[in-house]
Amino acid sequence: MRKILVALSFVAVGTLSAASTVVIHKGIYRGDEFLELDSDQRRIYAAGLIDGMFLAPFFGAPRSDLKWFEDCVKGMQDDQIAAILQKRLHDHPSDWRQYAHTEMYAALKATCPKAVAPGP
Repeated sequence: MRKILVALSFVAVGTLSAASTVVIHKGIYRGDEFLELDSDQRRIYAAGLIDGMFLAPFFGAPRSDLKWFEDCVKGMQDDQIAAILQKRLHDHPSDWRQYAHTEMYAALKATCPKAVAPGP
């Protein structure tokens, strides 16, 4: 549980606008480690990432920068969010050594192409 809370704070900071200088800290799990989790653990981790991203305004992220994200995940369940990350990792095995929180961001940007996401 402590690992998830730490991850949430780092993910929330990572959602700041591209105009800000932001350092994305290492995450709790790499992509390969996420894939080794059982399905319940993957769902909990993915849900925690999303909840953490929703906390971004507490860390100074403008709410307007989160609209794309809110629109993207609206109505999704934790199993769908975990599946989006899992698919991203299966489709990009070269990224397994990257941290799962940054891969989740990339997966959501790819999943919601009509949304304009800030950042790289």
